[in-house]
Amino acid sequence: MPPSPMLPAYPEFAPIGLEHQEEAGRLLAEAQPTSSELSFTNLFIWRHHYRFRVSTLAGCLLVLGQTPGAEPFLLPPAGSGAADVCRRLLNERRVARSIERVPEGYLEGCGLSPEEFTLTEDRDQADYVYPVEDLIRLPGNRYAAKRNHLKRFRAQYRWEYRRLTAELVPECLRFEEDWCRVRACPRQLGLEAERVAIWEALEGFGRLGYVGGAILVEGKVAAFSLGERLNDECAAVHIEKANPEIEGIYQAINQQLLEHELSQFRFINREQDLGDAGLRRAKLSYHPHHLVRKFVVSAR
Repeated sequence: MPPSPMLPAYPEFAPIGLEHQEEAGRLLAEAQPTSSELSFTNLFIWRHHYRFRVSTLAGCLLVLGQTPGAEPFLLPPAGSGAADVCRRLLNERRVARSIERVPEGYLEGCGLSPEEFTLTEDRDQADYVYPVEDLIRLPGNRYAAKRNHLKRFRAQYRWEYRRLTAELVPECLRFEEDWCRVRACPRQLGLEAERVAIWEALEGFGRLGYVGGAILVEGKVAAFSLGERLNDECAAVHIEKANPEIEGIYQAINQQLLEHELSQFRFINREQDLGDAGLRRAKLSYHPHHLVRKFVVSAR
């Protein structure tokens, strides 16, 4: 397959931009990824923090990233020739020493075995995957606490759910700005990176391929969430932000986005906990169907 005129051919890389959306999105869709990183929206909105650059090799999309003070890394190549491409990249070590956030199923599909390569599991990057129907209905005793939070929210507040529109985007941006002002986001690397990603996502509404929704309390945005198709049976939630002082609102936005925008999917990928103990407890409390285990792969 000849390289796209918009995507450079390996070993050349270009900073990811909207001009790459069509071709990169096609390659990602064909790959049917299971990890939350491998969607165009996710790559684009986090491009500043991870310095994502893209290329093509043997019909595969290559994504090269790097955070300040760290070694460059590759994400799993997306394309039909991924097995051969992985081996070439790992053995050449031309642009990076490792391929990171490699899902367990990808390892097996590409034949990346521990006999040939060094495989190191990265628990902090594992994605949490849930049945969509469970997070909409919250059935059984194990979800009793979630249902109680939701009932109190519904009873205590005058609220409404709205699908994200261009008219609603400025209100979501103002909510994010207020949220960050209270928490001094610019002085915290993780929160500042998230703030930039959220702004990139909202400013890209209508151009990026996600859907979104917001909950308004007393007529003002108090929560919003953004998600998109990951593969044929699973979507991913990339952004979820709510006012933590309103009891039950996180349960509400979680449920409402799935019910109104993503109910056609069997599963929802709610991404990683990044090693944060509180976030890990919160994600486990929703009883994931499974985790997408991920590995760092390097040549011996």
